[in-house]
Amino acid sequence: MRPACLRLRLGVLSLIIIMLLSSMSSFAQIGAAATNTQPLYSYTIALPSIHLPGIAEPPPVVPPPHEGLAVWQRWEQRLQASTAVSDPYHDLQVQATFTGPDGSSFRVAGFWDGDQTMVVRTMFPSAGTWSWSTTSTSDDAGLTQSGTVVVAPARVDTPLTAHGRLVVGPTQRYLAHADGTPFFWLADTAWAATVRASDEEWAHYLDTRLAQGFSAVQISLAPTWSATTDREGRAPFLSEGISQPNPAFWEGMADKVAAANARGLVVLVIGLADPLDELITPGAEEQYFAGQLAARLAGDHVLLAPSFDRPYLPEMDAVGAAIRAAVPQALITQHPGTPSEHPTNIWAEAYTAQPYMSLYGNQTGHNGGDRALVYGQAVAWNLSLWDAPTTRPVLNLEAFYDANGTGAGLGGYRSGTAADVRATSYLSLLSGASGYTYGAFGVWGWERDPQAANYWRNGLTFPSATQIGVLRAVFAAQPWWALVPQPERIANPASGAQIMALASSPDGRLTMAYLPDNPTIAIQRDGLAATLRVTWVNPSTGEQIDGGLVSGSGIGEFARPGAGDWLLILAASQ
Repeated sequence: MRPACLRLRLGVLSLIIIMLLSSMSSFAQIGAAATNTQPLYSYTIALPSIHLPGIAEPPPVVPPPHEGLAVWQRWEQRLQASTAVSDPYHDLQVQATFTGPDGSSFRVAGFWDGDQTMVVRTMFPSAGTWSWSTTSTSDDAGLTQSGTVVVAPARVDTPLTAHGRLVVGPTQRYLAHADGTPFFWLADTAWAATVRASDEEWAHYLDTRLAQGFSAVQISLAPTWSATTDREGRAPFLSEGISQPNPAFWEGMADKVAAANARGLVVLVIGLADPLDELITPGAEEQYFAGQLAARLAGDHVLLAPSFDRPYLPEMDAVGAAIRAAVPQALITQHPGTPSEHPTNIWAEAYTAQPYMSLYGNQTGHNGGDRALVYGQAVAWNLSLWDAPTTRPVLNLEAFYDANGTGAGLGGYRSGTAADVRATSYLSLLSGASGYTYGAFGVWGWERDPQAANYWRNGLTFPSATQIGVLRAVFAAQPWWALVPQPERIANPASGAQIMALASSPDGRLTMAYLPDNPTIAIQRDGLAATLRVTWVNPSTGEQIDGGLVSGSGIGEFARPGAGDWLLILAASQ
């Protein structure tokens, strides 16, 4: 949600989650094993007691000793052209190939970094001695180099260095770290922070979101609706249009990405096809820029999306393909707009056949504050992408933002509440989405006026941000990655703002259902575990209520234990 598209409490948590190592990781303090290196951050987790029967945690990660450059850390090699060219941004093109100790190899493109300088960045997936070599289209001797780099075993400073970069999980239904550890996507939108946040503000923002339980952040590039330079006064481009990027600006953005990664937060960078966010139709220049920016970020833990809040455009596919060509290992998605009132997100579906796509991005949207649409689309649109012919993870990258009462008189799209955040997140995750992105007014546009109702620091601490941490704690306590949406099990379906959602594990040992504001839910239990423990969870506080044992057959009716929204968990008793 941004100006260009206006159509667009934790009672039981005395300490908010400082960080979850991952859904499969031990809930314990993680430190560095090496005697010569201290971790950047130490993680201690305080969670509500939501460990369900039959769901075991794996042993903690034991880090190996290490020194120097480690697996999953950014590495770069700077190259200087021996012969000057008049347009180095376009004319100096470099490819780098890396070969590991086991003979495996991968490649990435280099990027222009000012004057006659090219840079290659990457991260290494395994320890040992890697060799590298570069080639250039001009056969320039300065750009045609080779060498070796010794890579130490992975550190455990953060989940990203401990478990590795994100990949698509083995079932193609969720994101995982390279070592197979499932990654729970809980992101926040900070669209304008690239240009409006100072480094100090950005650090405060990241530390706060980390403490609240977030695992990712989403940023845009250089939206002119927000600012024309960053806080250091650097413009994104050195001339009109995008044909001459300003390396200092884009390295400043990369520094923000690196600061997030250092805390274990993944970054989704959105809008590569339209970096100034001026609703242009991308062409060859945008394709080239997207590849260059992807190369600049190739050593970082990022996801990339050409589109930002737009209808489907075939030109976005060309940009996606250009990113894939520059950085073949990149995770690529699209961030479509919200075609309100359509049965499914037709703009997101138009991208599903594209081979460059790694995962499906959805935007169920704000819908002018129409909760029937907001809630209904959180269910139907995620289900439709779950059922797409090509199976890929689904992320709801933008839903109804919380305004926390700061939007009086500003229209329906500014009427979002904490209840709406809870509803759209649970409904999404039980309808096929394997991740959810939160939004708060004031934060996404980085309102800098301390007197404004939606000042960004105020928006950072809305109660909904704490409540979304409850959601992560709840899901982290069970194998969320195995859940399959089963709306057909709801025997008393509702619609609109009372629509419910349900998902179960294939073995029937875990079922979760969400009731936005429904007195009861009737569930067809045939095929579930023989005996089920009933647990109600209050999404606002994390409070749990034991509902006793029930059989896993026939239709059973479950009455919520109080007013408001509730999450029902049915788990095998043994």
